[in-house]
Amino acid sequence: MTPARLILYLYAAPYICTFQNLQMRKSIYCLALACLLFTALLPAQNLAELEASFSKTSDPEQQLELLQKMAKTAEQTDLGQSLTFIKQGVALAEKTDSKEQLPRFYEMEGRVYANTQKFDSATVFFDKALAGYVAVGDKKGEASAWLKKAYISRWSTDFGKALEYDFKALALMEALSDDSGTAGVYEHIAQDLGHQKKPEKAMEYVQKSIALAKKSGDNRQLMYSLGTAGTTSLLTEDFQKFYDYINQAINLAHAENMSPGEIAPLYNDRGNALKFLGRYDEAIADYKRCLNISKKTHFK
Repeated sequence: MTPARLILYLYAAPYICTFQNLQMRKSIYCLALACLLFTALLPAQNLAELEASFSKTSDPEQQLELLQKMAKTAEQTDLGQSLTFIKQGVALAEKTDSKEQLPRFYEMEGRVYANTQKFDSATVFFDKALAGYVAVGDKKGEASAWLKKAYISRWSTDFGKALEYDFKALALMEALSDDSGTAGVYEHIAQDLGHQKKPEKAMEYVQKSIALAKKSGDNRQLMYSLGTAGTTSLLTEDFQKFYDYINQAINLAHAENMSPGEIAPLYNDRGNALKFLGRYDEAIADYKRCLNISKKTHFK
């Protein structure tokens, strides 16, 4: 075994390259609301400004909005700090009986638990979020909660249940004529069809997702759709397409200043594609990039 192959094995061992493992390692960030611009210093600067604004207002609705922004900003670098803000939001929403805001905080809390692989806790909060959205008639929120539940089912390898939840979300998004949201659901349907070893059907849905993401101008969703097109190509062992789609996704992620939690899984995927193409040194470099970003953000 050459040194490059040996190092590759050491880095790649936790990332055994099957379609299932590639998709399982994709972050719940793909379901997150829009994240703020990330650089090494910007989150801390934004957070300080948001905290200053929070301390100056006594209006509960403004405080709840600021706590959401603070949680999303902290999420880029410190999930523990993000969770602290979310819990503050839950307490304030419960205290002020803010029925519209409370399920949003429940969903955010569930997402943090899912990102740290505490799936039982995540499920509890996604169920709370779903019930809250239904109670206030928030159809988009309801669809988002169904997708979160699908994510948990995907991790437990209950792909049939995940697909069932996907289609519940799809019906809601289509009824809202939400092209961006529908593109996201198509992508998740493609993932779950891939897990069921239906690559042709999966690629059909992911191409629909790409088209709708472009139509709506949602570059974040386009990034995810391209990533799923790449991992779907793995099912048919088209390793060059696997690489090409993932590379497009990475380029778009950097062009749009996507968050580290969104970029890290793409580096892992591209590393796997490079490994299949025999480009081992480049694969090692991408695995290192993924590992370094994950360590910095405490992302599993």
